[in-house]
Amino acid sequence: MKSQVRYLDELISNADADLRVGRRHGLQVRIGAMNMNRIPRGYRLPLAKLCRRAGLYSGGLRLLTPIVHPRRRTPDNDPTSSELAEYAVLLSRIGSVHEAFWTLDHVDKTESPEVGLFRAQMHFGRWEYEAAIPELRAYLQSAPAPYQKLVANVNLAAAFVHTQDFNSAFDLIDINIENARLGDHRRLWANSLELKSEALIQRGAYTEAEPLLDQALQLLDAQPSDDNYFYLIAWKKIVEGLRNGEIEPLLKLRAEAESRKLWERFREIDLYICKIQPTKKRFEHLVYGTPFPHFRARVLRETGLVIESESFNLGKFGSSIMDIETGLVDGGELDFGAGKKIHQLLDVALRDFYRPTSIGGLFSELCPEERFHVLTSPARMHQLISRTRTWLKDRAIPVSIEGENGIAVRINGDFSFKIPLHRQPLDRFQAYWNRLHGYYAPGTTFTAREARDRLGLKSSTFKSLVRWAREQGLIEQHGQSVQVSYLVRG
Repeated sequence: MKSQVRYLDELISNADADLRVGRRHGLQVRIGAMNMNRIPRGYRLPLAKLCRRAGLYSGGLRLLTPIVHPRRRTPDNDPTSSELAEYAVLLSRIGSVHEAFWTLDHVDKTESPEVGLFRAQMHFGRWEYEAAIPELRAYLQSAPAPYQKLVANVNLAAAFVHTQDFNSAFDLIDINIENARLGDHRRLWANSLELKSEALIQRGAYTEAEPLLDQALQLLDAQPSDDNYFYLIAWKKIVEGLRNGEIEPLLKLRAEAESRKLWERFREIDLYICKIQPTKKRFEHLVYGTPFPHFRARVLRETGLVIESESFNLGKFGSSIMDIETGLVDGGELDFGAGKKIHQLLDVALRDFYRPTSIGGLFSELCPEERFHVLTSPARMHQLISRTRTWLKDRAIPVSIEGENGIAVRINGDFSFKIPLHRQPLDRFQAYWNRLHGYYAPGTTFTAREARDRLGLKSSTFKSLVRWAREQGLIEQHGQSVQVSYLVRG
């Protein structure tokens, strides 16, 4: 035990220095070789934090799951606020954001004030910058250590930039630049220069923005393979495109962002392309392929374009088409199984055309009442992915599910998907109702026999559908016994 404790002490004490200079691989190898079951509790939280910083999110969850969700709860093994908060952040990193927010709601902020910073960063991941501002301000009121205070203020400045509160942004950024310079925190210094240049670019001050980007590049002394280097070069290319009205530099930038898996930069580059040379196809791909309402609103605001349809066809025009709401192909020639897991998987994976759906995100959407478990939940999702691939192959549908830790739907032939503008969580009864609503407009009535024949449902299933639809306020029942009919509400 003593040798293990000594090893863990040395690992933790040396890891911070390694991570600050970008030496992640060696740390990943050392942590990955550990027997997680034999780590003493006192070392699990600091090691989980290292796992997060090194990108080993599943490893961090494996360390904390026995604490947060023990097989047997006793009065002396409750998780601490810090353990819960770290567990939540790790959940958000693997895509289980809903459960992460729920977990943070149960953390005592007086014991773990960093919860505000964590929640703000999770809002950032969904382009919810306005919601992040009060979280950051609450965290700053807890008097964090100087470096953490600077981190929070850089995040707050980013929120001001993205909510277009430029006066607040410029004031805070100048303070952050000076504090980062005094502390020789070069990465935060460069980040602040980048934020100031972004704000200037949004205001059309391209000439003022470019020297700041050059200064940030000099500070980082980064290699072209470094993502931070790419972010800064990307802004220079965006400035070039905006100034000259040309999209060619941005098209190359777009391809590189995709290859680097910088998904949100990939999305944002399409926004700037639409601002320079808008096309209906790219605009609709951006709007319908983005699940974040705040980013959609930004697209509409900054491009001045208007959504003309309630749905979008993703794929080859004129080919067979699956209505993602109903699960039917070409009106009924093929049925994906309304509301069943294969249908739901495709629905979830097609909500975002840019970022692949993570395994944690997939589980969160398909099993909303369950908690993610790092040892069992991924296996269940991989089984479903395998079933879906087999189902598509057996029916010769030219669609593939690509990826393992993050999945994306790829159309490989004459096929397309009808994607609605407004998406709702899909279950069996919602899918049945989507079909039924296509047959009966608001204000019309139908009988049970008519509806069962159209949907091909058994009497017991239809009764359950009626009960669900009445609870949702979608229909009204009129008459009794064999004379009963149903009115579709508006």
